Amino acid sequence: MKKKKKKNSNMLILGLVGGGLLLVGGVVLVVVLNPPKEKEQQPKFEPKPKKGKDLVSTVARRIEMIDVQQCFSQLGKAIQADSTINGKGTANYKELGPNFANSPLKEWIEKDWVKVVWSANFNNLVNGASNTALAWETDADSRGLRVVLMCDTSVQTMDENTFKNTPRAVGR
Repeated sequence: MKKKKKKNSNMLILGLVGGGLLLVGGVVLVVVLNPPKEKEQQPKFEPKPKKGKDLVSTVARRIEMIDVQQCFSQLGKAIQADSTINGKGTANYKELGPNFANSPLKEWIEKDWVKVVWSANFNNLVNGASNTALAWETDADSRGLRVVLMCDTSVQTMDENTFKNTPRAVGR
């Protein structure tokens, strides 16, 4: 009888070892067939929130509008100074010079939060410089307003309807 017990315990050990090997083989197979996924690459530019400035409080938007108006005023003066030579505006952001190196305007342009008409032709403005948009915020705020730089370097706040009907400068 002792032989039967030894035979059964050997079979039990063999069964456990075989089951363990099958389990390890299954895990290895799953890992090989489903390798860990690499991290998804972040988009090159940070997208602006879909609701634009709706996510910004009214007080924060008022402060932001002042910053945008000041940057647009500086931008308009720089482009106007450059255009007196050849009647065309600055060709790109780099031509504005070192005064704009640390300006938030650079980030706004890169993230497409602000649109600027580069190389605008100031000699052929059909509706006049004060009625033609040179740069503007791409999204209106929660009240439907956006800041717009005109070709005469004035900065205006326009509602959506006025902005849609405002002519834009022609560039490049």
